Amino acid sequence: MRKEYYNYVVKLPVLLHDLFREKVADYHFTDMTVVMNHLVKSYIRVTCGGKVSTATRRILLHMDRIPDMGFFFRRQEKVVLFFEMDPAVTDSLQHAIASGGWGNRQRLAVCLVCAFCCGADVTLNNLSMELAAEEVFRRPEGYLVHTYVSNYQYVFLKETASAQRMSVEGILTAAAELLVGSDDGGTDYHIPESLGRVAESVLGIKGSTLKDFRRQRLVSIRTNTIGP
Repeated sequence: MRKEYYNYVVKLPVLLHDLFREKVADYHFTDMTVVMNHLVKSYIRVTCGGKVSTATRRILLHMDRIPDMGFFFRRQEKVVLFFEMDPAVTDSLQHAIASGGWGNRQRLAVCLVCAFCCGADVTLNNLSMELAAEEVFRRPEGYLVHTYVSNYQYVFLKETASAQRMSVEGILTAAAELLVGSDDGGTDYHIPESLGRVAESVLGIKGSTLKDFRRQRLVSIRTNTIGP
């Protein structure tokens, strides 16, 4: 049975991504996925007239004072931030984006990251303890698929993943989800143009030989949408 979830993919300027990652580590959050899930869901809740914690509210209040950071960093190198969300948020997310005048989820995500990075020490500490205590995010169970690649292929994968600031498992998982979304015509998947071209070229490959996939290096793919 296929397990579905919503893929939120956004391109962040490298400088902003690195600052965000450092803040997440310095204040002992579980990871960036946990923080982004909380920020997006909290923004949706506030847009719908709901209430959030004091620490979260203080962070979201920064959004009104943040300029267009996408324009500011338009010439800078970008890195893909990929995180999973409950598909139930899709409609409410689109409503929140439209209500806030963001235009797309890229701009919303960049502003949320900036607002988080602007948080005071006491605010981020309180939010970190809040998320840890309430366990507001639960990582969905996934399938772990193992396969083999040649040493040459592994070196290529490792270098590509490093350039994207990802793990080998992470980049293979993202690629698998991308191809599943492309193959299914998934309207819920955001596929950047450059990655879309890669997917098209991969799907166009006809056949392969065993020597291309020597059992030299074990790699893993973790995904919720591939499996029985």
